[in-house]
Amino acid sequence: MERETFTFEMFEHAVDEFVECVQDGISCTWKMIRGEKEPNCVLLLCKFESEDKNIEKFHATFEVKSSRRGVKKSDRNGQLVIECIVTPIYKKKEDLRVTTNFYESYMTNCTLLVGGREMHVNKMFISLHSDFFFNLFSSDVQDCSLDEILIDGVNPDDFARLLSAVYPNPVLPTAETAPTLLKLAHQFKMRGVIKMLRPLMICNKTLEIGEKIALAERYELEELLEHCIGSLKTANDVKKLKNAPEYEKFSDSTKIKILDRILTVL
Repeated sequence: MERETFTFEMFEHAVDEFVECVQDGISCTWKMIRGEKEPNCVLLLCKFESEDKNIEKFHATFEVKSSRRGVKKSDRNGQLVIECIVTPIYKKKEDLRVTTNFYESYMTNCTLLVGGREMHVNKMFISLHSDFFFNLFSSDVQDCSLDEILIDGVNPDDFARLLSAVYPNPVLPTAETAPTLLKLAHQFKMRGVIKMLRPLMICNKTLEIGEKIALAERYELEELLEHCIGSLKTANDVKKLKNAPEYEKFSDSTKIKILDRILTVL
């Protein structure tokens, strides 16, 4: 019997759904046995090494695609028997939708390589939502037969959430994810997502007012700028803003609007 170390990811409320990952979580012991009737699948029997009594034993099947997971034939009875330590990571249902949006299917015709992760997409669909990809896939710029594209310098989870905002099974942005997605939406020229993010930026509670104004200037979010300036109610609010590290970089027009607000408040 061989002993290997594996890391998988499983999703809350979707116990049978597993994806390989590299995070830490609850340790458990697995036995993998090749099924006689389905030789291309592996049966995983799990025994958790956890003190949490609410976690139950369960099993799932995996298709054997390569030996990189340590999947090898055993000489004993011609069956595969592997004992390994695996780390399951519980994810929210939203994360499951983000992941499944980019599985390979008959509708996908291009692979995006983002941070070492393969994301299968349909070129026409993402071109409809992104001027960046429209230009990339345009015959005037690139060969339309291009079926694998490297996307550098982008967090794969953030990028997946960006595209998932416009997918048929969407994962909509939140006020918390809006600042990160705003930067990516501008980078990949997704005007529909930018419009979606504008009200969420106003609702965001994690950014200071100086940070919001800086983003409003950078990405031309006039509604956010007006909201931030209108939120100055007291002399202390104004003093706090003037002490913000972003203040000196504000444009003259924004500083004039702030001055007008100060005169109104005082």
